[in-house]
Amino acid sequence: MSENQALPGSSSSMCPGCQGDGSLLLPCGHCLCPACLSLCQRELGKEQTGCTECVSRQLLDGVMKGLLDALFQGQPRRHPPETAEGIEEGGDVCREHGESRNVFCMEDEELICEQCQDEEHQDHECNSLEEATQECKSRLIQKYGVTSSYCIHGSCGLSKSVAVKMDGFANSIIRKWLGLPRCLSEVGLFGRKAQMVLEPRESTDQLRELREAVWSLQEKLETLKKAKQSCQETTQHVRRQAQNTSRLIKQNFEKLHQFLRDEEISMLRKVSEEEEQKSRKLKERMDSLSEETRTLTEAVDSAEEAMSAPDRDFLKSYKVTSERMSSFCAEHPLELHGFLINEAKHLGSLRFRVWEKMQNVVSYTPVILDPNTADVCLSLSEDLTSLRFTDEEYSPHPKNPERFLQQQCVLACEGFLSGSNRWDVEVGDCTQWELGVMEMTDSIRTGCLCTLSLSEGVYKTNPPAEAPLKLRRKPQKVRVQVEYEIGRVTFSDATDNSIIYKIKQRFTEKVFPYFSNTCKRHPLQILSEKVSVYTE
Repeated sequence: MSENQALPGSSSSMCPGCQGDGSLLLPCGHCLCPACLSLCQRELGKEQTGCTECVSRQLLDGVMKGLLDALFQGQPRRHPPETAEGIEEGGDVCREHGESRNVFCMEDEELICEQCQDEEHQDHECNSLEEATQECKSRLIQKYGVTSSYCIHGSCGLSKSVAVKMDGFANSIIRKWLGLPRCLSEVGLFGRKAQMVLEPRESTDQLRELREAVWSLQEKLETLKKAKQSCQETTQHVRRQAQNTSRLIKQNFEKLHQFLRDEEISMLRKVSEEEEQKSRKLKERMDSLSEETRTLTEAVDSAEEAMSAPDRDFLKSYKVTSERMSSFCAEHPLELHGFLINEAKHLGSLRFRVWEKMQNVVSYTPVILDPNTADVCLSLSEDLTSLRFTDEEYSPHPKNPERFLQQQCVLACEGFLSGSNRWDVEVGDCTQWELGVMEMTDSIRTGCLCTLSLSEGVYKTNPPAEAPLKLRRKPQKVRVQVEYEIGRVTFSDATDNSIIYKIKQRFTEKVFPYFSNTCKRHPLQILSEKVSVYTE
């Protein structure tokens, strides 16, 4: 048989390029008619071995590899498991029986030998390698979005219809890359660098299915990219949060440290002052004793001199000597009272007394705002007790599920399920605010609100009141009190504790304090409570 032989007339002798009869069998096993073969040789060169279909398959493999690399760029690769001891490289021999593993168990999804099939897989569906390969590939293809039925076709492992669709998709991409005319798309792309022979298109519906599958993958890819970008932005925000939180913690502890250092200096100064005072008194006492000792010594010497004098002289000075000696016989207190350091005064309950003084530098706020729920238009203070409305985002925030969007509100970081709880908020001259509680159910979007608000000079409640609220004066401080078991939320003027409005609401979930501010000029401030230290 010659190198290029004509095949008998049959459907298999049809030229895949022009759909004409009389195709020639090429050495590679594919068929082309003389006209297409001549065109192929002119485009590819006579020295090119193989036909356009061979080269197109290689080109399609390259294109698909590039598409897959682009889709899964940056994803971790899964490494194949290590070869088990006693199994030849490739895993073709059963480790237990030493026979070739030429049967695939469809239930356990593993290669087995015939002896394993007879012993452990008698009731399982087992197929030959070829049948199992076709079945598994069909399952994979159907699982990932192509709805038409498939028969595994060719060595590429895809059905004929899918292969045609992928050829068309790759054909359009390659034509754009090479700048070739659309007229070549029905027969193939012939060039010195790339070529592709397309089989007859089955239907536009199948092409549409392939495009929809590709679009679905592209949408998933965009979703993954956005999710990855969101994770990166969240990571940066978490880093900023950690840095800012660490800075504020250091500042607060520095204030406490400074207070303790100042208190330490003050206490040490008092000890030093007492020491100086007591030492000065002791020195004065020592000087007085020294003077008395000198005077008494002189008196003793004078008396001894008088006693040694002649009798007449002694009797003459006796009265003076006696009076002088009697003056030194008076009792002089020699004990030292109150000259020691009062250690009990300085050391007694030292830590408690310092803690008691810390009331001036330590404040307690019953409600702390949660910045992770704050709308991006709200700016919270560093101690998380006040909120201010801003036109622009003061810092980037991730769109985490807990955050309010387009609602200009924020929740407290802690809620409650029982008891009576209250907190005071200084509204001042703020013109647009809303205070109350939100009951958390599935999410913050579906929570029940019980609030009092001011907008455009009108006070409103949620749920709405039966009649408009009329206040005698504008409150500067609003007190919110929630009695969970009773199911009542009371709003009052914190200045004189006069009632503004009461809401009856039966609570079944955790309740969180709720705050909203849309006034650009004035913030809302949660007031701190007085801290007192007492003993029982």
